Amino acid sequence: LAQATLRLTQPVPRHPRGSQSTPREQPRGFGAMAPSATSLLVAGALFAAAASLCEANMFLEPLPPAHQVLLEDLERALGGEHRVRVEAKVQELEEAMLPTFRALPREAGDRLTPGAVRYLLHRFFLARHNWGVFGIGSTGDAWDAASAASAFSAHSREVEAVFEHRLAGSGGMTLRETAMLAATLESLVHEESMDRLRGAYRLAGLSPENGTLTEREAQLVVDTFMLVYLKRIDHASASPREAMSLLRRGAELTPYWPATLQWLREVRQEAVADSGLESRTSFEATALVADKVMGQYGWYANEECREFKDDLTQYERGNSGRVPLAAFYGAALNHGSWQFSESADYLRANGALDESDPGHPSVIIANYMAMSSNCVAGSSYYTVCCTNECEDLLGHVERQVRAPEASPAQLVEIVSNLPSASVQAPRALPAALVDRLEAVAAEHGGTVPLHGRLFSQWLHAAYPRECPFPHLAGATKTELLQIHEWEDATGLPATLNETEMRSYVAGLTALPSPVAEAWHQWQPEEELFFESPKYRYSSFRPLFRRVASLAVAASVALALAKVVGGARQGVRRPSAKGKLSEFV
Repeated sequence: LAQATLRLTQPVPRHPRGSQSTPREQPRGFGAMAPSATSLLVAGALFAAAASLCEANMFLEPLPPAHQVLLEDLERALGGEHRVRVEAKVQELEEAMLPTFRALPREAGDRLTPGAVRYLLHRFFLARHNWGVFGIGSTGDAWDAASAASAFSAHSREVEAVFEHRLAGSGGMTLRETAMLAATLESLVHEESMDRLRGAYRLAGLSPENGTLTEREAQLVVDTFMLVYLKRIDHASASPREAMSLLRRGAELTPYWPATLQWLREVRQEAVADSGLESRTSFEATALVADKVMGQYGWYANEECREFKDDLTQYERGNSGRVPLAAFYGAALNHGSWQFSESADYLRANGALDESDPGHPSVIIANYMAMSSNCVAGSSYYTVCCTNECEDLLGHVERQVRAPEASPAQLVEIVSNLPSASVQAPRALPAALVDRLEAVAAEHGGTVPLHGRLFSQWLHAAYPRECPFPHLAGATKTELLQIHEWEDATGLPATLNETEMRSYVAGLTALPSPVAEAWHQWQPEEELFFESPKYRYSSFRPLFRRVASLAVAASVALALAKVVGGARQGVRRPSAKGKLSEFV
């Protein structure tokens, strides 16, 4: 095609008048330029043909669908049983991810960038199970600072490599591939749960192969399973005596233990009734109970978080979503709420301390609730923490917009009619709030990106008790989940004793007057969570079409120019001085 195009676009040689190499003089006007125009027209057609070839499959043998290749890679890494579980779940997970997926910016081929894949998975697992997955959840860094494949790094380097190859080699993932990663993680969590369940049988002095357990014995296994999960007990090394001792003292370990036991009985009753199995006490039936417990506990545990948040909100200043640090420690010193004892250093490191007014630091309620010190359970793959209530609010906005960005007017309409646990709707948004949103839109050419720091900050101002304040990437560091790990890494105390709290409060100045809105910490810096799509290979298809169109347009323009030129020559006449006169 290239050679033919070059030949066709070569200029037609012209011979001087009287030359013997041509039988007659080339005519003037349109005929003189016809070969050149024809050549350009043909060249344009060749470019169009090239575009068609790019759209067609360029390989003689079609490649298998990408997700089939991915399944085969996973089967080689984990085995056929894992593949069966993934295939059984992937469509369900894909449908659950779809509303958020539609609202995210995508690359050519409907692919998410690696950072967007990590973000989508983080949102998905929070919405589905209230799991903060290690390697996927935010640790204060940018979303593209780590790969979603790192969720497998501590468990299977081979699986990590499979997904890392897909993320890096293809520049991201489709919705189906992202759902397959989620299904793979859930499958591995299932295997871990089954290992924990077998350990619970051993600690209870029972055997998984015994299909004739009594109801009491089967319930004892479930209770032991939950104890191992909540207290992160190493079931492989713990002794049955130690486990049973802890089980008897459960109420001493956590005040919510009696309520948790009642919840376990309700879950077991429901799971066994829905199973259709003949034996209610078999290992198969108890395994179904364990899976259901793992899937639902994150939401059950959030009831504790609600009570915890209600206690904290009593000391809020105005409607700011903030509790003065002096009042925070006062709740412990004067009202017996000793859980509110984290040090300023620890609060700051976790992004829960507002120091925009240095003389009057305050605790940001939504950020405090998201801190790792409030996590209650977990596994080697994830941790269960208090729910980020902003997830539901943002999810509602995404379902309404169904695009990565929206106009300020559309967002004002949606949020004005969107209630939360602490905000009634419909409501008229304050003019200052609307002005902030319009300023964000002005920075982005008239629309507001839904997945950027400024819109997240705007949601925090609209829902100060539900939506965390979004710090700049790298300003906080929350990857160390346990308090003792943070203390070991920094050499600083994570909590204060009574004397230290009283000393700290004494050093603070008098409290300012209450503020009504959370505007005093507004930061104008924008950070989009992921880069805008940059079309790569597939962008050559529209490029070829544009080149072809331009070639055709150029040939037509040239033809018209020649015609006009010929016409001009036809209406000119010699002047008296032998020169061309002006146009008639």
